[in-house]
Amino acid sequence: MNTVMHPENRHHRTGRLAMLAAVPVLALGLTGCAQDTAGPEEGATVEDVQELDENDAAIEDEITENYDGFYNQDLYDQYDEYEGETVTVSATVNEILSPDVFTIAGTDDTTVDALPVLHTDEVDGLIEGTDVRVTGTAMVELDIAEIEERTGIVLDPDTFGDWEGQPYLDATTVDASVDYEEE
Repeated sequence: MNTVMHPENRHHRTGRLAMLAAVPVLALGLTGCAQDTAGPEEGATVEDVQELDENDAAIEDEITENYDGFYNQDLYDQYDEYEGETVTVSATVNEILSPDVFTIAGTDDTTVDALPVLHTDEVDGLIEGTDVRVTGTAMVELDIAEIEERTGIVLDPDTFGDWEGQPYLDATTVDASVDYEEE
């Protein structure tokens, strides 16, 4: 048996279906407009979030502050982050490559590569095995031509060729009067 609906009932039924379909949509929309937007961090305030941002900034500042410490694994691993920054490094002279360049070795508990130190002033008492405290600019890529042009120091390519492209320290002061054995 076929049921025929009155046209007026058909519109009424369509209206009810439309209204029923709209209820879930409205319910979802209203939950998005709730006043409590804290989510799982209930009780967090704007001040808490700002404090976290300030703590993150403080941690970032600690990483980018000038380094002052021993030439060790930590400095070696983060050396690129100090590029162009003034750092102070305590170490032992590993090898004297020329009157203007020597290398420093890492601390006993590391296996870090030697780090060349470029200095233009004469350092009294500088011999292999001497403890030194060096302050200078952390450079991430030794460029023989650039150093020669900038400083007037001539670097022998046979001696320094292997160091080309490697990190180095452009020293402003070298103190060879320190003795880390006594500390």
